[in-house]
Amino acid sequence: MPVVRFSRDTQLVGVRREVCPRAKWDKAARAWSMTAAEAEAFIAADHARLDFARYCMEIAIDADRWIVGFAQDAPKRIEAVTEPTFRLPPER
Repeated sequence: MPVVRFSRDTQLVGVRREVCPRAKWDKAARAWSMTAAEAEAFIAADHARLDFARYCMEIAIDADRWIVGFAQDAPKRIEAVTEPTFRLPPER
């Protein structure tokens, strides 16, 4: 089952509740587990909702990051990552 992560946004949470009501929350991983079909439907519904609102967001499904919403060529897969990337400012 794919693991889906996204920032806590009221529009995305609302879409998740409408499209994937049977998705399971994994508290330890801080992510949603849903079927592959639910994950695809979630991406499509998020893109439609955010594009209409002229807003874009990043969603991670397993190791793939997606840009959805009001962005050029969206929804589009950015790259495969093995872990979240945190960029710290350089030390001075």
